[in-house]
Amino acid sequence: MRSSKALVSFMLLIFTITPTFTLAQFEVVENNNIYLTGTVEMELNVTLVNLGDTPKYIMVNPRYQFEVIRENRTEFLYHNSTGATIIGNPTKTLLNYRPGFWIYPHEVLKVRFFINEIDKIPIPLYDYYQPYCTGYAYIEGDKLRINVPVGFYTVPICDVLYPQLLNRPIYLYPEALFNVKDFSVVMHGYKGIVKFKIVHNSTLGLPIRDVFAVAPPILFPNARIYGYFPSPTMSYSEYLDYVKGFWKLNIPKILLPTKNLTDEIVLYGLTDDLLTSKFEIPRVKNVKQINVEYPIWIIWLGDNSTFEITYKFEWGINKG
Repeated sequence: MRSSKALVSFMLLIFTITPTFTLAQFEVVENNNIYLTGTVEMELNVTLVNLGDTPKYIMVNPRYQFEVIRENRTEFLYHNSTGATIIGNPTKTLLNYRPGFWIYPHEVLKVRFFINEIDKIPIPLYDYYQPYCTGYAYIEGDKLRINVPVGFYTVPICDVLYPQLLNRPIYLYPEALFNVKDFSVVMHGYKGIVKFKIVHNSTLGLPIRDVFAVAPPILFPNARIYGYFPSPTMSYSEYLDYVKGFWKLNIPKILLPTKNLTDEIVLYGLTDDLLTSKFEIPRVKNVKQINVEYPIWIIWLGDNSTFEITYKFEWGINKG
Protein backbone atom coordinates (compact mmCIF):
# COMPACT_ATOMS: atom_id res chain seq x y z
CA MET A 1 0.00 0.00 0.00
CA ARG A 2 2.86 2.36 0.91
CA SER A 3 4.66 1.74 -2.37
CA SER A 4 1.48 2.54 -4.38
CA LYS A 5 0.87 5.74 -2.48
CA ALA A 6 4.52 6.74 -2.78
CA LEU A 7 4.35 6.23 -6.54
CA VAL A 8 1.31 8.50 -6.79
CA SER A 9 2.95 11.09 -4.55
CA PHE A 10 5.99 11.05 -6.82
CA MET A 11 3.79 11.52 -9.89
CA LEU A 12 1.77 14.35 -8.32
CA LEU A 13 4.14 17.28 -7.79
CA ILE A 14 2.77 19.89 -5.46
CA PHE A 15 1.91 23.25 -7.02
CA THR A 16 1.02 26.34 -5.03
CA ILE A 17 -0.92 28.07 -7.82
CA THR A 18 -4.71 28.07 -7.86
CA PRO A 19 -5.87 28.55 -11.47
CA THR A 20 -9.15 30.14 -12.47
CA PHE A 21 -11.19 28.97 -15.47
CA THR A 22 -14.07 30.61 -17.28
CA LEU A 23 -17.34 28.91 -16.41
CA ALA A 24 -20.02 28.11 -18.97
CA GLN A 25 -23.36 29.86 -18.46
CA PHE A 26 -25.67 28.07 -16.04
CA GLU A 27 -29.27 27.31 -16.89
CA VAL A 28 -31.60 30.28 -17.24
CA VAL A 29 -34.22 30.55 -14.49
CA GLU A 30 -37.57 31.22 -16.17
CA ASN A 31 -40.85 32.15 -14.52
CA ASN A 32 -44.22 30.53 -15.16
CA ASN A 33 -47.34 32.45 -16.19
CA ILE A 34 -47.98 33.77 -12.66
CA TYR A 35 -44.40 35.10 -12.34
CA LEU A 36 -43.05 32.36 -10.06
CA THR A 37 -39.60 30.79 -10.32
CA GLY A 38 -38.24 27.77 -8.48
CA THR A 39 -34.60 26.94 -7.73
CA VAL A 40 -32.76 24.31 -5.69
CA GLU A 41 -29.58 24.48 -3.65
CA MET A 42 -28.18 21.24 -2.26
CA GLU A 43 -25.35 19.90 -0.13
CA LEU A 44 -24.36 16.24 -0.48
CA ASN A 45 -21.76 14.69 1.84
CA VAL A 46 -20.57 11.34 0.46
CA THR A 47 -18.45 8.63 2.10
CA LEU A 48 -16.44 6.58 -0.41
CA VAL A 49 -14.29 3.47 0.15
CA ASN A 50 -11.49 2.17 -2.06
CA LEU A 51 -11.36 -1.59 -1.49
CA GLY A 52 -8.61 -2.10 -4.06
CA ASP A 53 -4.83 -2.06 -3.84
CA THR A 54 -4.29 0.80 -6.30
CA PRO A 55 -5.23 4.49 -6.19
CA LYS A 56 -8.17 5.59 -8.31
CA TYR A 57 -8.96 8.98 -9.81
CA ILE A 58 -12.66 9.87 -9.56
CA MET A 59 -13.89 12.28 -12.23
CA VAL A 60 -16.47 14.82 -11.08
CA ASN A 61 -19.30 16.65 -12.85
CA PRO A 62 -18.17 20.31 -12.56
CA ARG A 63 -21.81 21.39 -12.31
CA TYR A 64 -21.24 20.49 -8.65
CA GLN A 65 -18.74 22.32 -6.53
CA PHE A 66 -16.77 19.98 -4.30
CA GLU A 67 -14.13 19.76 -1.62
CA VAL A 68 -12.26 16.69 -0.42
CA ILE A 69 -12.29 16.37 3.38
CA ARG A 70 -8.61 15.49 3.73
CA GLU A 71 -5.67 17.19 5.46
CA ASN A 72 -5.80 20.94 4.85
CA ARG A 73 -8.65 20.76 2.31
CA THR A 74 -6.63 22.03 -0.64
CA GLU A 75 -8.45 19.75 -3.12
CA PHE A 76 -11.57 21.57 -4.30
CA LEU A 77 -13.53 23.07 -7.17
CA TYR A 78 -15.49 26.26 -6.49
CA HIS A 79 -17.63 28.58 -8.61
CA ASN A 80 -17.55 32.29 -7.87
CA SER A 81 -19.98 35.12 -8.54
CA THR A 82 -18.03 36.38 -11.56
CA GLY A 83 -18.71 33.18 -13.49
CA ALA A 84 -15.31 31.57 -12.94
CA THR A 85 -14.32 28.15 -11.63
CA ILE A 86 -11.47 27.95 -9.11
CA ILE A 87 -9.47 24.71 -8.88
CA GLY A 88 -7.42 23.99 -5.76
CA ASN A 89 -4.20 21.96 -6.03
CA PRO A 90 -4.57 21.14 -9.76
CA THR A 91 -2.00 18.34 -9.67
CA LYS A 92 -4.48 16.42 -7.52
CA THR A 93 -7.76 17.76 -8.91
CA LEU A 94 -7.08 17.67 -12.67
CA LEU A 95 -6.09 14.60 -14.68
CA ASN A 96 -6.31 14.54 -18.50
CA TYR A 97 -7.87 17.99 -18.01
CA ARG A 98 -10.83 16.37 -16.19
CA PRO A 99 -11.70 17.68 -12.70
CA GLY A 100 -11.83 15.15 -9.89
CA PHE A 101 -9.89 13.71 -6.96
CA TRP A 102 -7.81 10.69 -5.91
CA ILE A 103 -8.86 7.99 -3.49
CA TYR A 104 -6.00 5.86 -2.21
CA PRO A 105 -5.90 2.09 -1.53
CA HIS A 106 -8.15 1.03 1.36
CA GLU A 107 -9.00 4.66 2.09
CA VAL A 108 -12.30 5.82 3.57
CA LEU A 109 -12.84 9.27 2.12
CA LYS A 110 -15.45 11.96 2.69
CA VAL A 111 -16.26 14.41 -0.10
CA ARG A 112 -18.61 17.38 0.10
CA PHE A 113 -20.53 18.23 -3.08
CA PHE A 114 -22.72 21.31 -3.16
CA ILE A 115 -24.76 23.63 -5.34
CA ASN A 116 -25.38 27.03 -3.75
CA GLU A 117 -26.87 30.43 -4.56
CA ILE A 118 -24.20 31.08 -7.19
CA ASP A 119 -25.01 28.03 -9.33
CA LYS A 120 -28.50 27.07 -8.17
CA ILE A 121 -30.51 24.66 -10.33
CA PRO A 122 -33.80 25.86 -11.87
CA ILE A 123 -36.89 23.82 -11.01
CA PRO A 124 -39.52 24.37 -13.73
CA LEU A 125 -42.92 25.27 -12.32
CA TYR A 126 -46.04 24.44 -14.31
CA ASP A 127 -48.09 27.29 -15.70
CA TYR A 128 -51.26 28.02 -13.81
CA TYR A 129 -54.22 26.65 -15.75
CA GLN A 130 -57.39 28.70 -15.90
CA PRO A 131 -60.68 28.46 -17.78
CA TYR A 132 -60.75 30.47 -20.98
CA CYS A 133 -63.36 32.90 -19.70
CA THR A 134 -61.14 34.28 -16.91
CA GLY A 135 -58.60 35.97 -19.15
CA TYR A 136 -55.43 36.85 -17.26
CA ALA A 137 -53.23 39.73 -16.20
CA TYR A 138 -49.74 40.06 -17.66
CA ILE A 139 -46.81 42.46 -17.68
CA GLU A 140 -45.93 44.38 -20.82
CA GLY A 141 -42.97 46.69 -20.41
CA ASP A 142 -43.67 48.55 -17.18
CA LYS A 143 -47.46 48.20 -17.30
CA LEU A 144 -49.98 45.65 -16.05
CA ARG A 145 -52.47 44.64 -18.71
CA ILE A 146 -55.51 42.35 -18.75
CA ASN A 147 -56.13 39.84 -21.51
CA VAL A 148 -59.88 40.00 -22.21
CA PRO A 149 -61.66 36.96 -23.71
CA VAL A 150 -63.91 37.66 -26.66
CA GLY A 151 -67.05 35.93 -27.80
CA PHE A 152 -70.82 36.30 -27.46
CA TYR A 153 -71.15 33.27 -25.16
CA THR A 154 -68.62 34.44 -22.56
CA VAL A 155 -70.15 34.13 -19.07
CA PRO A 156 -69.67 36.65 -16.23
CA ILE A 157 -68.60 34.12 -13.55
CA CYS A 158 -66.03 31.48 -14.44
CA ASP A 159 -65.07 29.21 -11.52
CA VAL A 160 -63.62 29.02 -8.00
CA LEU A 161 -59.85 29.44 -7.89
CA TYR A 162 -57.91 26.77 -6.00
CA PRO A 163 -54.16 26.26 -5.31
CA GLN A 164 -52.88 24.11 -8.16
CA LEU A 165 -49.82 21.86 -7.72
CA LEU A 166 -47.01 23.42 -9.74
CA ASN A 167 -44.34 20.70 -9.55
CA ARG A 168 -43.73 17.04 -8.77
CA PRO A 169 -40.66 15.43 -7.21
CA ILE A 170 -37.70 14.07 -9.13
CA TYR A 171 -36.54 10.75 -7.63
CA LEU A 172 -32.80 10.07 -7.27
CA TYR A 173 -31.60 6.59 -6.28
CA PRO A 174 -28.26 6.07 -4.50
CA GLU A 175 -26.86 4.05 -7.41
CA ALA A 176 -27.74 6.89 -9.79
CA LEU A 177 -25.76 9.36 -7.68
CA PHE A 178 -22.60 7.24 -7.90
CA ASN A 179 -22.12 6.15 -11.51
CA VAL A 180 -18.74 4.36 -11.21
CA LYS A 181 -18.05 1.13 -13.07
CA ASP A 182 -15.01 0.20 -10.99
CA PHE A 183 -16.40 -2.16 -8.35
CA SER A 184 -13.44 -1.63 -6.01
CA VAL A 185 -14.67 1.92 -5.27
CA VAL A 186 -17.99 1.95 -3.44
CA MET A 187 -20.28 4.49 -1.86
CA HIS A 188 -20.78 3.67 1.80
CA GLY A 189 -23.33 6.39 2.48
CA TYR A 190 -24.42 9.95 1.92
CA LYS A 191 -26.37 12.68 3.70
CA GLY A 192 -27.23 16.28 3.04
CA ILE A 193 -29.77 19.05 2.84
CA VAL A 194 -32.01 20.50 0.11
CA LYS A 195 -33.19 24.11 -0.08
CA PHE A 196 -36.12 24.81 -2.40
CA LYS A 197 -36.68 28.51 -3.09
CA ILE A 198 -39.78 29.93 -4.77
CA VAL A 199 -39.71 33.60 -5.82
CA HIS A 200 -42.66 35.73 -6.92
CA ASN A 201 -41.43 38.66 -8.99
CA SER A 202 -43.50 40.48 -11.58
CA THR A 203 -40.71 43.13 -11.78
CA LEU A 204 -43.31 45.81 -10.94
CA GLY A 205 -43.65 45.28 -7.20
CA LEU A 206 -47.46 45.15 -7.41
CA PRO A 207 -49.70 44.42 -4.40
CA ILE A 208 -50.71 41.07 -5.93
CA ARG A 209 -50.57 37.64 -4.32
CA ASP A 210 -50.25 34.15 -5.76
CA VAL A 211 -51.72 31.07 -4.09
CA PHE A 212 -50.42 27.68 -5.19
CA ALA A 213 -49.18 24.28 -4.01
CA VAL A 214 -45.70 22.77 -4.30
CA ALA A 215 -44.07 19.42 -3.53
CA PRO A 216 -40.43 18.63 -2.63
CA PRO A 217 -38.35 19.07 -5.81
CA ILE A 218 -36.02 16.09 -5.13
CA LEU A 219 -36.65 12.92 -3.14
CA PHE A 220 -34.29 10.04 -2.40
CA PRO A 221 -35.99 6.60 -2.37
CA ASN A 222 -34.73 4.33 0.42
CA ALA A 223 -33.13 7.31 2.19
CA ARG A 224 -34.44 8.78 5.43
CA ILE A 225 -35.92 12.20 4.69
CA TYR A 226 -36.63 14.40 7.70
CA GLY A 227 -36.54 17.89 9.15
CA TYR A 228 -39.01 19.55 6.78
CA PHE A 229 -39.19 23.29 7.48
CA PRO A 230 -41.65 24.85 7.50
CA SER A 231 -44.01 22.00 8.29
CA PRO A 232 -45.96 20.77 5.25
CA THR A 233 -49.59 21.80 4.91
CA MET A 234 -50.76 18.29 4.03
CA SER A 235 -49.78 15.06 2.29
CA TYR A 236 -50.28 14.38 -1.41
CA SER A 237 -53.24 12.08 -0.78
CA GLU A 238 -54.82 14.76 1.41
CA TYR A 239 -54.25 17.26 -1.39
CA LEU A 240 -56.11 14.98 -3.82
CA ASP A 241 -59.01 14.84 -1.39
CA TYR A 242 -58.83 18.62 -1.06
CA VAL A 243 -59.02 19.09 -4.84
CA LYS A 244 -62.05 16.80 -5.07
CA GLY A 245 -64.06 19.45 -3.28
CA PHE A 246 -63.51 21.83 -6.21
CA TRP A 247 -64.05 19.37 -9.02
CA LYS A 248 -66.59 17.06 -7.41
CA LEU A 249 -64.54 14.08 -8.55
CA ASN A 250 -63.85 10.66 -7.08
CA ILE A 251 -60.09 10.56 -7.64
CA PRO A 252 -58.63 7.04 -7.36
CA LYS A 253 -55.47 6.34 -5.38
CA ILE A 254 -52.41 6.68 -7.62
CA LEU A 255 -50.23 3.58 -7.47
CA LEU A 256 -46.71 2.84 -8.64
CA PRO A 257 -44.63 -0.37 -8.53
CA THR A 258 -42.08 -0.40 -5.74
CA LYS A 259 -38.45 -1.35 -6.28
CA ASN A 260 -36.37 -2.74 -3.44
CA LEU A 261 -32.75 -1.59 -3.55
CA THR A 262 -31.54 -5.11 -2.71
CA ASP A 263 -33.13 -6.35 -5.92
CA GLU A 264 -30.57 -4.34 -7.87
CA ILE A 265 -27.37 -4.33 -5.81
CA VAL A 266 -25.77 -7.36 -4.17
CA LEU A 267 -23.71 -6.31 -1.16
CA TYR A 268 -21.12 -8.58 0.50
CA GLY A 269 -19.77 -7.99 4.01
CA LEU A 270 -16.14 -7.05 4.65
CA THR A 271 -15.13 -5.52 8.00
CA ASP A 272 -16.22 -2.58 10.13
CA ASP A 273 -19.30 -1.80 8.07
CA LEU A 274 -17.31 -1.48 4.83
CA LEU A 275 -18.96 -3.41 2.05
CA THR A 276 -17.94 -4.35 -1.42
CA SER A 277 -20.29 -3.74 -4.30
CA LYS A 278 -20.95 -6.39 -6.92
CA PHE A 279 -23.60 -5.33 -9.38
CA GLU A 280 -26.01 -7.65 -11.13
CA ILE A 281 -28.44 -7.08 -13.97
CA PRO A 282 -31.36 -5.02 -12.52
CA ARG A 283 -34.42 -7.10 -11.82
CA VAL A 284 -37.70 -6.62 -10.02
CA LYS A 285 -39.33 -9.42 -8.08
CA ASN A 286 -42.68 -9.62 -6.36
CA VAL A 287 -43.77 -6.17 -7.48
CA LYS A 288 -46.07 -4.55 -4.93
CA GLN A 289 -48.37 -1.57 -5.30
CA ILE A 290 -47.83 1.33 -2.93
CA ASN A 291 -49.42 4.72 -2.53
CA VAL A 292 -47.46 7.66 -3.91
CA GLU A 293 -47.04 9.97 -0.93
CA TYR A 294 -45.04 13.10 -0.25
CA PRO A 295 -45.56 16.46 1.52
CA ILE A 296 -47.45 19.38 0.00
CA TRP A 297 -47.23 23.05 0.94
CA ILE A 298 -50.04 25.52 0.20
CA ILE A 299 -48.39 28.93 -0.19
CA TRP A 300 -49.65 32.51 -0.39
CA LEU A 301 -46.88 34.68 -1.80
CA GLY A 302 -46.91 38.44 -2.46
CA ASP A 303 -45.05 40.09 -5.29
CA ASN A 304 -41.31 40.57 -4.76
CA SER A 305 -41.37 37.88 -2.04
CA THR A 306 -39.56 34.57 -1.46
CA PHE A 307 -40.58 31.32 0.22
CA GLU A 308 -37.98 28.71 1.24
CA ILE A 309 -38.43 25.02 2.07
CA THR A 310 -35.59 22.96 3.54
CA TYR A 311 -35.27 19.28 4.44
CA LYS A 312 -32.54 16.74 5.17
CA PHE A 313 -31.78 13.27 3.83
CA GLU A 314 -29.52 10.38 4.84
CA TRP A 315 -28.68 7.01 3.31
CA GLY A 316 -26.12 4.37 4.23
CA ILE A 317 -25.40 0.70 3.61
CA ASN A 318 -26.51 -0.10 7.14
CA LYS A 319 -29.34 2.46 7.11
CA GLY A 320 -30.95 2.30 3.66
